[in-house]
Amino acid sequence: SDLRIATDLTAPSFMASGLMYQTNYYWRVAVVDLAADGTPHATTFGPVWSFAIGAIPAPVLNAVTPDPTRNPRPTFTWQTVVGAVGYHIEIDDDPAFGSLFVGSDVTQATFTPAVDLPEGTLHWRVRALDAQGHPGAFSTVNSFTEDRTAPAVPTLTPVAPDPTLNPRPVLSWSAVSGAAQYHLQISPVP
Repeated sequence: SDLRIATDLTAPSFMASGLMYQTNYYWRVAVVDLAADGTPHATTFGPVWSFAIGAIPAPVLNAVTPDPTRNPRPTFTWQTVVGAVGYHIEIDDDPAFGSLFVGSDVTQATFTPAVDLPEGTLHWRVRALDAQGHPGAFSTVNSFTEDRTAPAVPTLTPVAPDPTLNPRPVLSWSAVSGAAQYHLQISPVP
């Protein structure tokens, strides 16, 4: 069909807008010669050319922080994609996404699960949806650790002798597997 999108152009270029993803387009330019009185005199059409607009781009994910997280329902965010009217997010403990915990469509570049996520290493990815509902490619997969299990209790080593005459005794305890830090409290009352 003959769809004229721009007329009376004086420069040899035009930025098209409103075109759709995953669509082939055909275009040509007509050159108009004006008569002395300013009316169109002759029109010459150039050849028909074509171009395609591919799928909508994949979003860039923002890391879940902190990692590991104790939040059973962390907020997932990503950079918005120009032209996206929605997004599809998937979360799974399987890096191949074979048994989804979450598979949800959202309209904004953010998602907070409605249910608690399981503990362990979780993987997530997002893809944008264009105005026709066509999905683009999935983003790069991001991973994080959901860890709500409290660490083990350390075994304290008694101060010896007790009572001690040393006002600066060395206090010690057993190492706890997976501990990143220890916090020590000392008080004259229990």
